[in-house]
This record gives sequence, C-alpha cells and structure tokens, in this order.
Amino acid sequence: MSATYDAHFKVGNVTVIRFPLRRLLNAAAIDARLREISASPPMESPDTILDFSQVEFISSAVLNKLIVLDRAIRSLGGRLVLCELSPRLRDLLSMTRLDHVFQIVDDQRAALHEFGLTA
Repeated sequence: MSATYDAHFKVGNVTVIRFPLRRLLNAAAIDARLREISASPPMESPDTILDFSQVEFISSAVLNKLIVLDRAIRSLGGRLVLCELSPRLRDLLSMTRLDHVFQIVDDQRAALHEFGLTA
C-alpha cells in the first residue's frame, strides 16, 4: 500500500484510486497510473476513476499531472472520471476552467455508472 493513495482497486475494467491525504501535494499515484497505462503493451485498461473524497487541496503540480493523465487515457481510447470533489476543489477546477476538461461526477457510484458499472 502506498502513502499517496489508500485504495487502488478494480471494478470490472475500471481502476479506482482513492487518495487519503487532505493536501495532495505530489503526483506519485498519478505518475504510477501513467506508467501502468503507458506500458507497451498496456498492462490494463486505461479507464480510471479518481476519488478525491478525503482531499481538500491539490497543488498546481498535481493539476498539471491530472491534465497529462487525462490526455494519455484519452489517447488510448479510455476515460478519466473525477468524483467526490469538495466544494473547494470544484471551485478551483471552475476558476481554472478545468471543469470543462475533466469529467466530474458527484460520487463513486455515479462514476461507475459512467462506465456502465454498479457499485
């Protein structure tokens, strides 16, 4: 288990990553996911849900890595869905106009539904 996420599990072909930190300052878990989907051949489906239920703050470096991850996933025909964002994180994504880049849903159940799965 990593210090950068407390859950990394599969539901169907979708990888769900939940971060345990209130302040997400480094992008180690995102970098690890990039390595997983960038392997040749890819080690697994690129479809990913990121659960931010415990996170209150993310650094600009993490924002940048989220953009890189989203582009990598899309280039492989997959989708990235963000869920459980606090009002503060939603405001940050709105102010930076990244709410138009990322697919954002309220909770993990809704995120799984986006992939045709149930919790």
